[in-house]
Amino acid sequence: MLCFFLIRSKKAKNLTLILLLLGVLINGTSLFAVGQFIGFTSRLNATSNYSHYSMSIAVLADSSIDNISQVTSVTGPTGTDKDNIQQLMNDLKASQNKELTVEESRSYLAAYKSLLAGDTKAILLNSVFENIIESEYPDYASKIKKIYTKELTKTVETPKDVKGDSFNVYISGIDTYGPISSVSRSDVNIIMTVNREAKKILLTTTPRDSYVPIADGGNNQKDKLTHAGIYGVDASI
Repeated sequence: MLCFFLIRSKKAKNLTLILLLLGVLINGTSLFAVGQFIGFTSRLNATSNYSHYSMSIAVLADSSIDNISQVTSVTGPTGTDKDNIQQLMNDLKASQNKELTVEESRSYLAAYKSLLAGDTKAILLNSVFENIIESEYPDYASKIKKIYTKELTKTVETPKDVKGDSFNVYISGIDTYGPISSVSRSDVNIIMTVNREAKKILLTTTPRDSYVPIADGGNNQKDKLTHAGIYGVDASI
């Protein structure tokens, strides 16, 4: 009887130890998962405060020009993308001690067409407009080579805390891949209206092809709503 009690007590202790170890393992795994999730959401919130894109100088793929030092002038839409082009010019002057003459074009697409036609040897490219060129020239990326690129970021204004009973949230879905800070055409434009008092949410879809004035980089000129996304989420709002 005593032997049976001792054996049973030993088994109980072993079982208790196993259960304790299992509990510690489960709790540790849960804490790690929570930490990873919090870290992920923190990184997501951090990158949502700015948009990321690049400005480049490109020439034809078979051009003998391989270095920015060989370029004296470029073609680009200074009328519609003046600020970004100026940032690139400032960077060239500061880092390469290089000043370029910028020839005006209606758009980046028009600049690319002039490059193909041989009317210019080098053009400016804003990465957010490249998909517009690609929609008309699917093989355009293989036709050019970028000889200088500057990565740029644009700070997005942090939204204010909402204190009222109702508020709107703009939801944008862009047709590209990459980090949340990427900018591109906004194919999904949803206004989510939240009424705290009524405890109701209303989703209103705005057609992507709505012809409206585009703010910010669009200079309030009329265009499709989807194209507002290339200037950043603020322009779409």
